[in-house]
Amino acid sequence: PTQTSERGLKFWFEILMMIFKMLVLPTYDIGSDLRIVVIWFSTRRAWAISMICPLIAHTICSAILWYYLEPRNKKKYSWIFVIFQIFPQYRAVSIIYHVITKSTDKVAQENRS
Repeated sequence: PTQTSERGLKFWFEILMMIFKMLVLPTYDIGSDLRIVVIWFSTRRAWAISMICPLIAHTICSAILWYYLEPRNKKKYSWIFVIFQIFPQYRAVSIIYHVITKSTDKVAQENRS
């Protein structure tokens, strides 16, 4: 029982770290960059424009990945994640979801046998 609960704790710790590293930090980074651009646009326009360039590049790269990775049936609503620059986080959520559901299925199979 101790080894199983230890594995369970380690699994959920890894899930929380994935959420923090793949969702929280990138979202905060994009948000803080946009906030700096808005603040600087009236006083330091050149700096604001230099901050916008990586954001535009990020959006273009996300759009290309969205075009090739996203299934056709999900494209009707997932394009909004590209516009708001959270497509990588959206993909991370799907990965985390699959990790959780696969491991839950594996645990259920182990309990049956």
